[in-house]
Amino acid sequence: MDSSTENLQISEIEQTIQEINGIEAARIVANGQGIEEIHVLSVSSKNVKQLARDIESAIIAKHGIAIDYRKISIAQVGTGEVQQSTDISRLKLKSIGIETSELTCRVSVSLFFNEKDFEGVAQGASSSNAKRRLVAEATVIALNKACEKAVFSLEGLEVIGFGSHGVVCALVSLLQNGKESLCTGSALKNSGQENETIVKAVLSAVNRRFNFIA
Repeated sequence: MDSSTENLQISEIEQTIQEINGIEAARIVANGQGIEEIHVLSVSSKNVKQLARDIESAIIAKHGIAIDYRKISIAQVGTGEVQQSTDISRLKLKSIGIETSELTCRVSVSLFFNEKDFEGVAQGASSSNAKRRLVAEATVIALNKACEKAVFSLEGLEVIGFGSHGVVCALVSLLQNGKESLCTGSALKNSGQENETIVKAVLSAVNRRFNFIA
């Protein structure tokens, strides 16, 4: 298929998506091997997973192309604001527990997702830097318990200065279907809430994708 034919087919698929009730716009990212991502803007209040399934069904019915619904990213417009699709069912922090001794630290992080709790536990040295990483690692362990279709691992964690504020930045790798990708997230550090901020930075890295992976 030459580039002009491919571009024509992509345009036709975008038009098909836009004909679905409640969808305002659609843009497809493709390479020479097929469709990589589908980005959709919707005004529908329908559950985003069901909306993604509708898009998947419409494409295969009209164009004969099978699309993994997890490649579909949906933003829903409500009262003038755009709400990301993963807001419907996001990972949320439920609790953090820290037990320290002179040399060691044990961190437990509990996450809430789809009406269930998932706990991750990490243990190591009780130094300040080590403790920060333990909080992030416990969060990632909880993530892996909540998701059976992919594996997450912590690649990096940094606390940086940004003007007069501190920002926690997290780098998380995602292994799915034999392919690895990197996700980044950040959260503004609030006084006395460093541990909560670390968890939020990790969740910021994965929450946009997690709803379609889990």
